Amino acid sequence: MSAANLILKNPVDEDIKAVPLGFSWAVLLLGFLVPLHRRDWRGTAVMLAAIFLSYGLALLPLAAFYNRYYARSLFRRGYKLYNLLGAVSKREVDRLIGFPVITFHQPEIRVDAFNLLRRVEENLESPY
Repeated sequence: MSAANLILKNPVDEDIKAVPLGFSWAVLLLGFLVPLHRRDWRGTAVMLAAIFLSYGLALLPLAAFYNRYYARSLFRRGYKLYNLLGAVSKREVDRLIGFPVITFHQPEIRVDAFNLLRRVEENLESPY
């Protein structure tokens, strides 16, 4: 699987998060501190319980699946795909996440250069 990062944006509060896809070496080495740092409370609780009940043996499968779980949870909370970083296509992201991902579209800014130039000239001519 190719290493890629998803840049997700919440359209309500304009919050932007970077979510890696693939195996999480950070989870393998740091365990429950990764979801705690990302403020993923449900992920922290599940990871603590799994680590405690399996005497730490659950870290390998958790490291394999945590990034995908985190991306899915952000999409379910309303985040939308803002940008893709790495060698990954939108179709591959849809396959990895498990459902079609909604893309965040910024409105295009169209400038009418002629009217803009005319307004600037009018403002330069009048003192007020």
